[in-house]
Amino acid sequence: MKLETLNKLTKTVEDLKKRHKIEIDRIISKTVLDNAEYKVGDIVSDSSKSIEVTKVKWSESGFWESRLNPQAVYFGYILTKKLVRRKDLKTAHIYENDINNEF
Repeated sequence: MKLETLNKLTKTVEDLKKRHKIEIDRIISKTVLDNAEYKVGDIVSDSSKSIEVTKVKWSESGFWESRLNPQAVYFGYILTKKLVRRKDLKTAHIYENDINNEF
């Protein structure tokens, strides 16, 4: 095979891999966000804090886990024990796997 042909083939394969990753990310994102248990405005808690959800994104989970276990990540304002926003409006995030909604 000529070097020029091999270079074209290599570039084509690299382009396909990039498009494949983009499409996989799009499908994962849509699926995770469509199936997120909580939505904007909900209150979620983990073992150390509660937040009022203002944004939902997704994560590939921890570095030890594979892309086959994506999860929703909830971002929002940290709440006091009375479940009102703190005066400093500090924000945080909580991974769906860490939610423990026992107020």
